[in-house]
Amino acid sequence: MSAGLKILVVDDHKIFRIGMVSTLRSIPYVRHIYEAENGLKAMELITAHPVDIIFMDVRMPVMNGMETTAAVKKSFPEIKIIALTMFDDQEFISEMFHNGASGYLLKNTDADEIRDAIDTVMTNENYFSRDISESMLTGLLEKQKAPRLSDGTFVTTEREKQVLRLICRGLNTRQIGEELGISPRTVDGHRSRLLYKTNSRNTAELVNYAIRNLLK
Repeated sequence: MSAGLKILVVDDHKIFRIGMVSTLRSIPYVRHIYEAENGLKAMELITAHPVDIIFMDVRMPVMNGMETTAAVKKSFPEIKIIALTMFDDQEFISEMFHNGASGYLLKNTDADEIRDAIDTVMTNENYFSRDISESMLTGLLEKQKAPRLSDGTFVTTEREKQVLRLICRGLNTRQIGEELGISPRTVDGHRSRLLYKTNSRNTAELVNYAIRNLLK
């Protein structure tokens, strides 16, 4: 990841913004962090100060996350938007992705997953919360017409491929986390998405998938 990312946090709860900004400051390649309490303020800010990524609350007064995401992508299509919510609500998140969001995080996330989400969206891939339900993941992937391989499985992200290769090496969750510098909980999230995306029921089937598709 290149140095110098400019990030905007849009949320109407000041305490949450403070925590989010503090977490972002711990990421070496984040250069500038801006804040806005609603979508209208966000649009004014990015007009004066272009950013690379917006962490966008879904529910806000004045101008909510769905409306703001659509407005941002219309005027600044290059900006990546990661939706933030307390609610595992498929209707809201589906609309966020429909309006141009590239990622989705629940607000109970940690620094490891925030960094993972940034890395993923900046490589033009979509990031889904590690806590996303299987039914919601299925719906989002289907609605987005996510790319598939010839065997019908979904394309995996670079981070998911890293996790899969380490699984194939026999590393456990803790070891994979140490190898990649992420938390065990984040590793478990990647493993869950891999199981779904590859139509695998267990680790053995994941390894077989990797042998067929990644380790040739």
